[in-house]
Amino acid sequence: MRNILFKILIVLMGAVLIFGCAESERGPQTAPDYKPTATATSPPPTKTPRPTSTPLPPTPEPLALSARRYALSSRMLTLRLPAGWEVEKEDETYIRVLSPDKTSWMEAAVDSTGYELNGVEFSKYVDTTLNSLYGSADGYEQLETVSDDRYYEVISSFLREKEQGYALDAYLQRGKAIFILTFQAKERNWRHYLIAFREILEGAETNTGYIRGQYVYQFTRVYTALNDEFSLLVPLSWAAAPDEIPVEGATAETITSPDGEAVVQVIHLDAADLLADSDIGQITIGMLRELEGEDLRVIGNAYLNDGRILVEWYTQSSGLMGSTYFWLRGTELNVLTLKRTSEHIVVYRSRLAEIAESFRFIQVEDGE
Repeated sequence: MRNILFKILIVLMGAVLIFGCAESERGPQTAPDYKPTATATSPPPTKTPRPTSTPLPPTPEPLALSARRYALSSRMLTLRLPAGWEVEKEDETYIRVLSPDKTSWMEAAVDSTGYELNGVEFSKYVDTTLNSLYGSADGYEQLETVSDDRYYEVISSFLREKEQGYALDAYLQRGKAIFILTFQAKERNWRHYLIAFREILEGAETNTGYIRGQYVYQFTRVYTALNDEFSLLVPLSWAAAPDEIPVEGATAETITSPDGEAVVQVIHLDAADLLADSDIGQITIGMLRELEGEDLRVIGNAYLNDGRILVEWYTQSSGLMGSTYFWLRGTELNVLTLKRTSEHIVVYRSRLAEIAESFRFIQVEDGE
């Protein structure tokens, strides 16, 4: 019995030695002082964090409209406004309202062209107005356009305060009146507000019976002469463009009404050589006859307190009537002409006079 137990003990000790050697061969075969460097293929074990959800921005509520209709004080336009929006500015022919967070707004306005424009002229009115309003906006792009002879609608996109913004601009012509509605919102609100914007637009009521003469092309922008000599307030819907004239060395620009019947023309000319043989009046009248016709007749003149000279004139052949202001700055001749046809003289006579009255010399600071 003792021999049997001894043999069993010997067998067990041999098994322990065999399994112990096998385990050591699967371990790392390195010197005792070797420290392995971690690699991308064998990273140290880490505890994986439990995923967390990022809260999404709240979905804007649909835009509700006020139950009570709003009317301009002139009674030319009645419409509903967004509920809870603040009236920022209003007068007889204009209102602007802001959303509570100041990121969305709408405007409603009434302008007059003095008489009803045809389809081409109406299109020019809208295109020029949009360019005046959005021409300097970053990334401006017209996305959708609907138009006919009396209605023009544009949906556009642009960057506003480094965020994507959208606008709906609508122009409705009713006789000599043009009703304008503009809606703007940032991208996060646009889709949710657009339905209400269209509801406002479709429900607006117009009344042309209260249109008066002082509303003719009343919305303006600042025009600055090419040489920064002076500024004018000109209608938003009158297009400015370079003008090629047959006067050597002259630069010119025109600002023209949508129907082409009223024009503001600005000319700059280095007159150093001309002044050697002629005075400023002879140079200017000669230039006007070259541009407008040899039958141009001067019917009045005046010397103004600010140093400018004014001449009033007309041409028999073309029926043009004009007022021209001219003056020297060093040897540079500056000529400002405001002219109109005789067809709608009542419309444009007073409007051109208002543009002339807005004239301001641009003051240059010392050292500039």
